[in-house]
Amino acid sequence: MKKLLFTKEISKELLNENLHLKFEFNYIPFIEIQILPEQELKPQILIGTNYILSSQNAVDAISNLNLIEHFFVVGKNTAEKLKEFNFHVQHYENSASELGKYLIENRIPVS
Repeated sequence: MKKLLFTKEISKELLNENLHLKFEFNYIPFIEIQILPEQELKPQILIGTNYILSSQNAVDAISNLNLIEHFFVVGKNTAEKLKEFNFHVQHYENSASELGKYLIENRIPVS
């Protein structure tokens, strides 16, 4: 029987429903994300610059901050989530390397 290793928790119901006959599976959390409290995060953000975000978790971290600058984003879902919080998404790409290339080619200043 083939084995699958998940690094992000997935509901057992979903796994049992869809994979139980074909795969044996396990979950090991390789990455743990902790969002800093706003009072710790806010002093580290440069105001008056453009921002790069690479995950929906980053959107969660800044969702209560009043940032009016432009955002350059990795991933359509991350861009959509930013828009839900009324942040201005200037541009997004599907990968960090594509976004980096775009920023360099267009001489976008980011900090």
